[in-house]
Amino acid sequence: MTAPQRSFWRAWGAGFLAAGVLAILAGLIETWAAEFRAPGFADLLYGAAVHLLFVLVLTLALRVVFLRASDAAFLWIALGGALAFELCIVVPYWITAESRALVFASATGKLLTALLLLIGALVAVGIARAGYVWTRRRAGRAGGARPASGAAAFAGGLLALTALVLSVGFVLRELPRDERVPLRADAAERERPDVFVILIDTLRRDHLSFFGYERPTSPRLDRFLGESYAFGNAYTPSTWTIPSVASLFSGVYPTSHGIYGESWTLPPGIETLARYFRSYGYRTAAFVGNKAVSPLNGYDQGFGLFVGHSFWWGWNDRTFLERLAKRLGRSRRPGVKGFGPVINARFLDWLDGHADAPRFAYLHYMDPHHPYRPPRAYRDAVAPGVGPGPHRTPSYADHTPPGDCADWECLDDPPTMSAAELAGMIANYDGEIRHLDRLLGELFDALAARGLDRSAHLLLFTDHGEEFFDHRGWRHGRSIYEEVVGCVMAYRPPGGVPGGRIIQRPVAMLDLPRTLFDLIETEVPAQHQGRVIPELLPRKPATEGRLSVGGELAVLSERPPTLYALRKGRWKLIRRGSESDPDWRLFDMEVDPREQNDLAAAHPDTVARLRGELEALVGVFAQTQLGEGPAEVDPRSLERLRALGYIK
Repeated sequence: MTAPQRSFWRAWGAGFLAAGVLAILAGLIETWAAEFRAPGFADLLYGAAVHLLFVLVLTLALRVVFLRASDAAFLWIALGGALAFELCIVVPYWITAESRALVFASATGKLLTALLLLIGALVAVGIARAGYVWTRRRAGRAGGARPASGAAAFAGGLLALTALVLSVGFVLRELPRDERVPLRADAAERERPDVFVILIDTLRRDHLSFFGYERPTSPRLDRFLGESYAFGNAYTPSTWTIPSVASLFSGVYPTSHGIYGESWTLPPGIETLARYFRSYGYRTAAFVGNKAVSPLNGYDQGFGLFVGHSFWWGWNDRTFLERLAKRLGRSRRPGVKGFGPVINARFLDWLDGHADAPRFAYLHYMDPHHPYRPPRAYRDAVAPGVGPGPHRTPSYADHTPPGDCADWECLDDPPTMSAAELAGMIANYDGEIRHLDRLLGELFDALAARGLDRSAHLLLFTDHGEEFFDHRGWRHGRSIYEEVVGCVMAYRPPGGVPGGRIIQRPVAMLDLPRTLFDLIETEVPAQHQGRVIPELLPRKPATEGRLSVGGELAVLSERPPTLYALRKGRWKLIRRGSESDPDWRLFDMEVDPREQNDLAAAHPDTVARLRGELEALVGVFAQTQLGEGPAEVDPRSLERLRALGYIK
């Protein structure tokens, strides 16, 4: 290596070391300050790696531009460049673009952004210049400037290598891993029709035109529901994505699978829905827009292909750089938002490339999840004339209720917004639904063009809804009322259902996959806790699973250990509040579908009966833990469930 080359890398190494230390601090601060759950060690490491990788590229570019700069000068150029990025880009982004009060598109937001850019640039330049002047004076007193030390250059190179290794590690961690699944002996003897599961994240049932919503949010979805078995009182197993999708994939309720947090994973080796179909010789693939449903959480088990929201640069969504990369990675077609177009395109490519075998696919659309930023045309189509509103709702993480209570109603003073702000926010949400509706229409048209509308089984779900202060709360996960656990659910058999059929009897999300096993005449997984929907099997006897029931069925939704809901007939019982001192509420859903009038005090006998049923059901589920096989259930619990009609 020549002397100029050594000088180039020596100066760059020392400069990157200084800028890298700043990048690490910025990454840790940005990760810690994000509005989501408290970060773990992997989150903090990831945030630091994101900033380090960017600064590595930035300092290399600066070294090329300032090739003639002395070692001392470049150290401050590198530090000033990193500081300018943090102060001129990252800080203004979080203050303006992600603020509820100051949206960048507004005149105030633009003015504030320009002011922050100017202040950040002046501060960065001032610090870099002051440091350089101080270095020059110190060098003068020492008899002249010295080149950067070899130790500093080596440490900078080591830090760069660490950033690259961490980046590669995060990439490898999220790559899907194909697996071998033993084929059932009778797989080739089965008819094995195509099965496609569509899940829409955060969609409220009562915001669809099909179910009586006043805005035209869902013309294409309405058409699909109008040629399907649609369920007017279907319920999700839980109140947010991670446990709901875990239940859909595993066939058991949260009490059994025990997955309550974002970092908790599906145990390896369990019979997931994808692994089940794989055992029958199906090609399997998942196309997922929610990064929480990823190989990191074990959700890729059984899938031959898993197309996630992004690779590691979108893993946490906590840093500005991740959000920028996510936006740059989206399709550039006019009016397109989110990952939906990628899901459609990749799914159809996979479909066309695997026509030689039966296919099972899972499609998970992220819209209309917050933040609500629909393309303007779709918002105007559903809510013309409605003023702007916030893109984000208040976050539960910003509040700490007393004791062990974990829902919005525990707060004495929950966050609110004005009527105009709320109307604008709901218009944004409805615009998201209308935009997604177009993407679903494109999907349905593509399936029809391939003849799959006449041969494939289509199952459509939502994992949960969304709350807009209906019960003093926001978003989802922290309440268990209808707006959160009321599930959009539909089944379209091959050829559709002429004229459609609406089933109003309360049913659970897990009941539809359980019924599908009978429809396609495959074996029922041993641990599956869904129950047969007899309306879908008019010419077949209803086979019974481990917890099949008769008569008026009860349907469970839960977020252990504090939030539970049991729907049975016209009644819905809710358990909320603290774990040690729960609050029980009772609603008559036939006369009070929005759950505004608590009847617990007026009907104590009904509360006691439903409470006993809820506790018995949860008690049995608690004895069947995911990955351990069917557990031995206490005989007294079995007898209690038998007396209640849950088992025969």
